[in-house]
Amino acid sequence: MRVLHVDDDPEFAELTATVLETEEEGLAVETVGSTEEALSRLADESFDCVVSDYDMAGQTGIEFLRTVRETNPTLPFILFTGKGSEEVASEAISAGVSDYLRKDTGMERFELLANRITNHVNRTRAQRDLEEREAHLKHAQAMANLGSWYADVDEDELVLSEEGRNILGIPSGETLDFEGYLTYVHPDDRADVVADWKRALGGAEYDIEHRVVPSDGDVRWVRERADVEFDDEGEPVSGVGMVQDITEHKERQQRLREERDRREALFQNPRDAILEIEFDDGRPMIKSVNETFTELFGYEPESVLGRSVTEVLVPDDEATEDRHEEINRSVLQGESVEVEVRRQTQSGVRDFHVRVFPFDATDCEQAAYGVYTDITERKQRELELQRYERMANTAGDMVYILDEDGVMAFVNDAAARLTGYEADELVGEHVRLIMADESDVDRGRSLIRRFLSSSDPASSGSFEWTLETAAGETLPCESHITLLEEDGEWAGTVGVIRDITERKQREEQLENFTRIVSHDLRNPLNVAGGRLELARTECDSDHLDEVASALDRMETLIDDLLTLSQVGSDCAELDRVDLTRLTEDAWRHVATAGATLVTEGDRAIRADRTRLQQLFENLIRNAVEHGGEDVRVTVGVLPDETGFYVADDGPGIPASERDEVLESGYTETNGGTGFGLAIVQEIAEGVHDWDVSVTESGEGGARFEFTGVEFVP
Repeated sequence: MRVLHVDDDPEFAELTATVLETEEEGLAVETVGSTEEALSRLADESFDCVVSDYDMAGQTGIEFLRTVRETNPTLPFILFTGKGSEEVASEAISAGVSDYLRKDTGMERFELLANRITNHVNRTRAQRDLEEREAHLKHAQAMANLGSWYADVDEDELVLSEEGRNILGIPSGETLDFEGYLTYVHPDDRADVVADWKRALGGAEYDIEHRVVPSDGDVRWVRERADVEFDDEGEPVSGVGMVQDITEHKERQQRLREERDRREALFQNPRDAILEIEFDDGRPMIKSVNETFTELFGYEPESVLGRSVTEVLVPDDEATEDRHEEINRSVLQGESVEVEVRRQTQSGVRDFHVRVFPFDATDCEQAAYGVYTDITERKQRELELQRYERMANTAGDMVYILDEDGVMAFVNDAAARLTGYEADELVGEHVRLIMADESDVDRGRSLIRRFLSSSDPASSGSFEWTLETAAGETLPCESHITLLEEDGEWAGTVGVIRDITERKQREEQLENFTRIVSHDLRNPLNVAGGRLELARTECDSDHLDEVASALDRMETLIDDLLTLSQVGSDCAELDRVDLTRLTEDAWRHVATAGATLVTEGDRAIRADRTRLQQLFENLIRNAVEHGGEDVRVTVGVLPDETGFYVADDGPGIPASERDEVLESGYTETNGGTGFGLAIVQEIAEGVHDWDVSVTESGEGGARFEFTGVEFVP
């Protein structure tokens, strides 16, 4: 397996190649120091896998990946980087990365990388073999035991097998060209056949069902499929096809469709009220009703059977009665009707969507099924939506509603200020119109799919994207979206768009700092760690243990520093979080030795699940470090239910130092970084807008209280 490793750090690249070839005998690793050199090698040589760093001079690893994917869409590509963040991982996945692996100290990371390379290469090879076998099998099955034909495109000659002539009803010996063949195609289907054949000559698939009129005049249905051959210049040369008589299949489909339509009218929606109606001298009489009719309308069947719909269900007002008579006239003429109506129920007049399906009956002039869906709540929501539109137009940010297809159904007045388009120019247009990058559209769709698969109907979240104005300018924006439901079904999304130009400028400054820490410091640290592991295999010295301890200390400092710098850089995704369950998850991720966890008050709050778990992990780790291996940690709800607390029975924090412990760099232990509790404060205040205070627990230990928390059912 030939592997091309791209990394602008020659020492780390050499170390990676040495360890990979040692770990996996079948790997041959070649290294280059730039993406330009890598692209040149890929153009001239064949490799089974590419392993690339992310942060390199001239071009990032993801930009390099996109370039590779233009010519090698299936080549395994692994991003092996010291820049580990959710943003980089998400961007890499969108760009088509095969795998994403973070650099780290220790040999285990290289062992994992060797294993990932081997797995991806083997999987790619197996997929390629499978596709070739499937292609051969599909072709053989399509041509077996069916009528066939051969078309010479240049000579305009059509040759049919004997079975093909029998199916199409073409006399034996008759010479055919394409125009001659069309005379046997049903007149109503000729245009479709011509259009599909022209598309096939342009490279499209030819698979069509149509009618033919044989010489005996008996109309039949056939299915035709064909493969078109092309010369070296891409011009069509010939076509080989099959034809199958599907007349019986079509007739059976038609019978089943008619029966299904009639049954579906009666049974497809058990939640709907269904009436069977027979007309007597133009009057719609109720013959039978389903159980849901009683539930929705409140009438028992015996009280309505044999009575007219007009008498039982139509409210006593002239407009409704006139509309009802209009429906009756349409049904008596054999027309299906689908309208919104007002109907009388035991509890009062309600709004319904009604579908009426007429059918012929033997013992009356006409019969029909009436299917009633209660839409009273939906109509009320429509009125609420009108009020919402008035409120939305007073907002400073752009507010919008998209339907299920991503088409803008509503925008507020602020949309014009942000996009440069007037409201009537946006409504009815797809949201691509203002999204500069197609990948942003895909990210929005992915977020909506996650909401739809969530058990929480109130799921909402945010993502960042680039807006393109009517003038062609681009702005960094953030959308906060939630699902829109109608009658219990997904009906689109509601969102708010905010210009985040100033925030992105601040984040760029943070990104420069993060790059220095994560790449310029971590890369030589990784090299030192790798060399240390190699040195251990050659000699044994206590000095090496001290080096390892120092490297671990540096790694911890870098991790905490990066966490502190990034904890508030991404938008929080607030969901319903079970406090007890999250505490137990955090407990399992911390080395707690003989410590004990006690939870009091099983409640749920609205929070960013990932960040909140990090907060608990830091507090638990702090309690164990200062309170000893047998410390007891208690998590519970504050008595006034304004928030929660985390307490321990350790030595506690002196009153004079309680304001300082949350500051960056504060630590009382030699091995501490001083950032753990600062991260706790940033997650609480910066991410969730909570207040945090430090006090004394009932056992004399430390107690951290968080207020301003939103509890949810």
